[in-house]
Amino acid sequence: MGYRYLEVTTEDLRRELYLTSVGHAEFRPGDLYPEHGHPADYDFTWTKGRVLGDFAAVFIEKGGGLFETREVKMKCQAGDAFLIPPGSWHRYRPESATGWTERWICGNGEYLHRLRAKRRLGLAGTVNSACDVRRLLAAMRRTYRIVVKDGAQNSLATAGLGLEIFGLVSSTSSGEAPASDWLETGDRIVDSAREFIWLNSHRPLTVATIAARLGVSRRTLERRYSGICGQTVVRTLIERRVQVARQLLIETSMSVKEISYAVGFGDSRRLIRNFKQVFGQTPLSFRGRSA
Repeated sequence: MGYRYLEVTTEDLRRELYLTSVGHAEFRPGDLYPEHGHPADYDFTWTKGRVLGDFAAVFIEKGGGLFETREVKMKCQAGDAFLIPPGSWHRYRPESATGWTERWICGNGEYLHRLRAKRRLGLAGTVNSACDVRRLLAAMRRTYRIVVKDGAQNSLATAGLGLEIFGLVSSTSSGEAPASDWLETGDRIVDSAREFIWLNSHRPLTVATIAARLGVSRRTLERRYSGICGQTVVRTLIERRVQVARQLLIETSMSVKEISYAVGFGDSRRLIRNFKQVFGQTPLSFRGRSA
């Protein structure tokens, strides 16, 4: 048993899928849960729960317990798994009478975000009782051995293992993808604009280029988007870039200037101004408190 949190490099970011944490833990009946010692961004208590910046895949190997989000409260048992997307409040724990053995990985990268946006990561935020247990356990064990025991860094090989695990946790035992939990507004133009921003926020976008991509006028896009989402297209684009910048500050040693270009701001002053507006502190202050 044990765990490891991996350092993420610029090269890992270019790979677009990387692991940030791998672990295996056994909790006997009555044991304190969760154990202390995890980094602040990953640690949690049952009372407060937590919100991750990463995707997390958790597999219950033995025992049983509870899993909750804002929307669902579900029991889970041996053979169950759940996928937790970034930004989703959640909490989970073993039953005090049974305990449990859990395995997990956390990962991130633009490839996972694209899969989520395209509704290819099903069952996010709920318990999957129909995954292929044999294959999932084998992949979890292999990843644990390579990353935790052998000390491997992120690579194409570990990215492949991570993708296999996220895919298995998301799918049913028959291999069919379940229905997605991706929330849509029902307006084709607005939903397409949101998806396009999510996938391309690092590019030099304007409202006019987004509208042209969707085949509508800028005025039509702005009117429909603001009416349904309660904020402008530009504001959504800025918030997306700031959220990506926050993750890069946590996971990498990239400078603020490098991050500003990586997320699409270009000028570091624009990143600092918007980051402070959203989070109430500068990027450097945030990084110092997260260290």
